[in-house]
Amino acid sequence: MTRLVFGGIREQFPALKIVATHGGGVLPYLAGRLDAAWRSDQEVQQRLPQAPSVYLKQLYMDALVYYEPALLVLLAFAGDDHLMFGTDHPFSISDPQVNLDNIAQVVQNQAHQEVILSGDARKLFNLA
Repeated sequence: MTRLVFGGIREQFPALKIVATHGGGVLPYLAGRLDAAWRSDQEVQQRLPQAPSVYLKQLYMDALVYYEPALLVLLAFAGDDHLMFGTDHPFSISDPQVNLDNIAQVVQNQAHQEVILSGDARKLFNLA
């Protein structure tokens, strides 16, 4: 994902919608470092007019982190408008109820829960 961002793909194809699975991996935690690298390199700034975190926040991410504090960070980074429910199905680690419980615990507002549980996927995949 970092190569995609630093390569300017989001600049070239702004309508491209991308899903970063497993809570975006390390992206929410790495965003500040990537921005610092961008600020220190004028050549990269010429190719990439905005900080990497701007592009990272345009990605959709699933809320599949199995850990409430991680979900809090992810929600603060991505916002509920780019965060979707996910599962590890068909793998043995899959426990959708843990993900549902985390979302219910962290996201107190029912309307925001619905956005994460189905609204963002409907928007992303153009579903009714």
